[in-house]
Amino acid sequence: MKRLVFSFAIIASMIVASAAHAAVISFTPSGTSTVSQTTNLYWDMLSSATSTTDFGANGSFYLSDHGDFHFDTGEGANMVVVAGTEGGAKLPAGTLIDAGSDWSLTSFVGTTDYEGTMVPPETAYFGLRFQVAGQDHFGWVQIEEGSSDQSVLAWAYESTPGVAIAAGALQGDEAPVPTISGWATILLVALLAAFGMTRVRKRNDTLA
Repeated sequence: MKRLVFSFAIIASMIVASAAHAAVISFTPSGTSTVSQTTNLYWDMLSSATSTTDFGANGSFYLSDHGDFHFDTGEGANMVVVAGTEGGAKLPAGTLIDAGSDWSLTSFVGTTDYEGTMVPPETAYFGLRFQVAGQDHFGWVQIEEGSSDQSVLAWAYESTPGVAIAAGALQGDEAPVPTISGWATILLVALLAAFGMTRVRKRNDTLA
């Protein structure tokens, strides 16, 4: 029994340690954040940097000069769309962004053009996916479309590859889906089975 308790403690620590790695990293722009609707606005998912010209940021995300998003699919960048369209999906705060979201099949999505969902003046969250060292990370960006200008207000990403992020989640918020080591799960199931067998044997010995 003592060995089983000790083993359970080890498994629990493995699960907690695995979950602790998940963290939201969030930014607000340190540079230009509002431009006219005839100007491109780039931002870097891994820092607070912005620019009106392409500066090689991860995924090359930018709000285009006609009120839509563009990104480099060759770098694994993508955005969540309204199912069956190329319109960017306007996400309520708290919406989970993960591998099961509806992702664009092209290198752009509409916000006010195409099948976009924004009606200026309006502020909204949009879901993002990009790669770091060949692994997918999920994130969000908040933009504002005015009648004659457009702004990138904030953005964030989940630092653990493959872990979902909630639209609007900020640094310090817990990850919406805790990561649990696959091996820890397998070992936990095995220990539970062993514990059950031990109880059955003790009961049989008592009856005997």
